[in-house]
Amino acid sequence: MTAARPVSFGIRNQNNGAQLNASSRTSLEALLGGALDSPGGRRPFTDGATVVRDIDAMLLAASTALTQWRFEAPSSAPAIARISASFDLVASKATTGAPAPLSGFAGMAGIPMRTVFARRTAAGSDDGTLRVGGQIRAPQKVVNVSPVYPQEAQDARVQGIVIIETKVGADGSVAEAWVLRSIPLLDQAALDAVRQWRYSPTLLNGAPVPVIMTVTVNFTLSDDEPRD
Repeated sequence: MTAARPVSFGIRNQNNGAQLNASSRTSLEALLGGALDSPGGRRPFTDGATVVRDIDAMLLAASTALTQWRFEAPSSAPAIARISASFDLVASKATTGAPAPLSGFAGMAGIPMRTVFARRTAAGSDDGTLRVGGQIRAPQKVVNVSPVYPQEAQDARVQGIVIIETKVGADGSVAEAWVLRSIPLLDQAALDAVRQWRYSPTLLNGAPVPVIMTVTVNFTLSDDEPRD
C-alpha cells in the first residue's frame, strides 16, 4: 500500500453513550470546543484534549498498520480502497474490516481480509511523544533531501502539495511518516524524501523528546523539480 489517510472518524463515550463524527481533526476540535453542549449545560465529552490525543493515537496506529498491507497489482493506477478500523479502548485492541475497492482493482488477494493490531503501536502519550504547537516549538531541519519527481507524474502533468505528518524521534530522525493529504502519484516520492530528513532535537526541560509535526512537500512542473 502506498499511503493511507483518514476520510472520517467517530468516537463514542462509553460512560454516557455520547457520540460524535468528524471528517478532519479541525472539525473534531470545533465540535469539542462547544458545539456539543447539551441543554443542561454539560458536555458529553468534558476533556477535549484527551479525546484529541486518543484520536491522534488511533489514526496513527491505523495508518502505521495499513501501510504495511500488500495488495495484488491493480488493474489501473492509482487504485483506491476504503478500509475501516474499529478501536476498543477497554479491550486495548482494534480490528479492521474487509477492504472495499473504490477504483483500480479488478480483485483483491494476497492480504488477510481481517486483521487485528494493538492499540498502542504508534506514537501516544505512553512514549512521551508531544505534538508541536504552543510551548512545543517545531524542530529545525538540519538535513534536507529533495524528493525525486516521478516520471509518471510528470508525464501526466500532476503537481501539487502532499501534506505529511511525521513523528520525529528524540534524536531528530524521522521515525514515522504518513500522508494526510494525498496526491496518489506523488505520495511515495514525498514519503521517501521526508523519511531521510533530520531535525535538531526538541528539548523539554532540557531533555530531548519525540514530537509529531506536519510537513509539506510541494511538487511543481514549472522547472520539473519538486520543492519542499
